[in-house]
Amino acid sequence: MPHDTPSHDPVAQERKLGAELFNKTWGYIDNAARTPAETEAMLHCAHASFWHWSQFPGVTGENFNIGYWQLSRVYALAGQGAMAAYWGECCRKTAYEHDLAPFYKAYAWEALARAAQVSGDAVACAEYLKEAEALLPQILKKDELDLIEPDLAQLR
Repeated sequence: MPHDTPSHDPVAQERKLGAELFNKTWGYIDNAARTPAETEAMLHCAHASFWHWSQFPGVTGENFNIGYWQLSRVYALAGQGAMAAYWGECCRKTAYEHDLAPFYKAYAWEALARAAQVSGDAVACAEYLKEAEALLPQILKKDELDLIEPDLAQLR
């Protein structure tokens, strides 16, 4: 009797779910009028996205960095500064441990600045913002600058 084989590729499924949940999280991030239930769903989506990406065999330091950043952002949007700082620090560590491009390092500092802002720590926010801004001259791709500059401006 032949063995039944799964009708799907589990590796591709993990990647697909991770990407779909990442994008669904962005829908919540972009919704400025989120309800408390939608904020909770945003947090769950971000964690589920991260978990599925982490199960993908081809996961990279860059993937982890982006996932940590998104987790930091959603916790900042939820008003949970300590959790935003925790994931922001994971993002920063990953950016430097994997020697990622300046864009990713700058976004790690942005995450920490946003977490400090949510926590009401203006001094730390300014310090982290300064670290992020110091990396801007090293970011050579216009599309990357077009993403990070408005986020940093929002924190000033």
